[in-house]
Formats: sequence, structure tokens, C-alpha cells
Amino acid sequence: DRINILVEEAKKHNIKVLPPDINESFDNFTLIPPNSIRFGLVAIKNVGHNVVRVIVEERKKNGDFQSMADFLTRMSPAPEEVAILNKKSLESLIKAGAFDKLGSRKEFLEELENLLSFARESQKTKQYGQESLFGAEESPNNHLIFSKNNSNNKKLASDEIQWEKELLGMYISDHPLSSHEHLLKDDVVLIKDLNQEKIDKQVKIAGVINKITKFITKSGKPMLFVELEDLTGKIET
Repeated sequence: DRINILVEEAKKHNIKVLPPDINESFDNFTLIPPNSIRFGLVAIKNVGHNVVRVIVEERKKNGDFQSMADFLTRMSPAPEEVAILNKKSLESLIKAGAFDKLGSRKEFLEELENLLSFARESQKTKQYGQESLFGAEESPNNHLIFSKNNSNNKKLASDEIQWEKELLGMYISDHPLSSHEHLLKDDVVLIKDLNQEKIDKQVKIAGVINKITKFITKSGKPMLFVELEDLTGKIET
């Protein structure tokens, strides 16, 4: 699709593609000088245009979100407004890496129910003008203390890499083959190096299977098409 084509073109020109960020991303891709582009929030599965519009408008009006608690408080609708941030969209933003600079994905997901409780509490506080319906000692805010990620090079776990693939349609921060790159150097042909000269020749390629398509030919025989991806591109065979 259009996003995959754009990302492939960026890589060809040595432009680094960054995952979405709650304080830097807009609707679509954003140029980050000197040589990077950042994913837009609309590209995240389960995150609609209305959610993104409210996030961007709030950020423009009152500055960057300083913490998860700050985000949930400011995103809680006023009494006359309808809530647009639901469990699915919040979970998807977390899994896609949009909050990585404010804490770890796994820690946020482990506390997801507390995050949602805090969001509901913030909405009630706005509605009724009360300090806390829970009381000072029981407020969910007491449980919303997370360690910020100061390293941009933190190694992601395999399930976190898969979350990006699931929600963004591609691997961004890392790739499942990265840790096996040393095994792909000898007689393995990279997908980007497959060309006309290699047609009808036996070659060895290695990659991650993205998709398997099964169908029956006109002659009644079963056939498979497999989409394979390595660190340099994709191929269907």
C-alpha cells in the first residue's frame, strides 16, 4: 500500500523511519531533521482520525504531554464532550510505541486497567469539580508512576516487535532477523539483490514469513503463495 511504498523509498534514500511518538507525530508522516521521518498517528490500527485530531489540538494548545497521567488527564473530555479515547485505541498507541519516551510498553500494558480507571476518574473530576472521587489515598494517580525511557536504542523484546508489525503493518524499531544477521552473510541472497539474472537459478534466501495464501488452480490442484521478508525487502513466491 501507499505507506509501505513511502517507507521503502525512504530507506532507499537512507532516511531513517521512526515509530510514532505522542509528542512528535501528527496525522501523517513528519519530517524530523536532519534525516528522519516519523510515523503518523493515523497509521496506527484502531486509532481513528478523531482521536488523533484531539491529541494534536491539545498538544498545540498546552504543550507536550509530560507523563501518561498528564496525557490521560488532558485527554479526558469536559462534561459537554463525548469521550473518544477508548481501551482499544489507548492499547494500540502503547503497543505501537507512541509512549516510549514516557515509559515502557509492557509496564503501561500491565497497568492498562488502572490507566483506564484514572481516565474515568479524571473525567468525573472535570464533570463534578471534585478533587477525587476515590479520596487522596485511593486515587489511581498514586499508581501511575512510571520510569521514563531515556535511551532511544533500547532493545525491544520479540513480542514488542510483533506489536509494531501488527499495528503499523511493518517492522520499524527492530526486525526479527536482526539478531540472526550474521547467519545471512555467506551464500544467502538478499531480497533486494534478486534480479533478472537469478531467474531460473537455484538461490538460497532467508526471511520471515508474513503471509501464506492458499488457493485451488483451474485444474483442481492446490497452490500456495508465500510472502517472505528479510532486512532488505519483501518478495512473494
